[in-house]
Amino acid sequence: ERFYRWVAGAKMFTEKPVVGFGPNTFYSNYKNYTVDAFKTYVSNNPEHSSVHNYFLLTALEQGIVGLLLFCALLFTMLLYSQKLYHALHNTFYRTIALTTGVVIVMITAVNLMSDMIETDKIGSLFWLSIGVLIVLSNQLNIEKESLA
Repeated sequence: ERFYRWVAGAKMFTEKPVVGFGPNTFYSNYKNYTVDAFKTYVSNNPEHSSVHNYFLLTALEQGIVGLLLFCALLFTMLLYSQKLYHALHNTFYRTIALTTGVVIVMITAVNLMSDMIETDKIGSLFWLSIGVLIVLSNQLNIEKESLA
């Protein structure tokens, strides 16, 4: 079933790669792009579920620009958590920076097989990770001031 929706999503993306179809439009548009070879017993999709890949969902709804912005945010968060890990001196804060980076990687892995970043289960951890990085950045400034 995932292949059924992924193929449909990829075909949708190729039709409108720059601007996408718009927010929350996968369900109303994907049936015209499906391939019957991947059809399963749950393909009627009565629960109106989505494409099951957040990166593909972002690309087909928001276009390549939206996908690039989301990926840039993810990579920036990962690089920044690594930077904070190496720059902080306090072991506790270094551990928090490392753990935040691992959480971001886990969220990314989950979103390769689902589109759960918009749920309170995963989305809250994603935004909390950004908040933790901001707090750690402030902590790094405090450490730099105390060393000066």
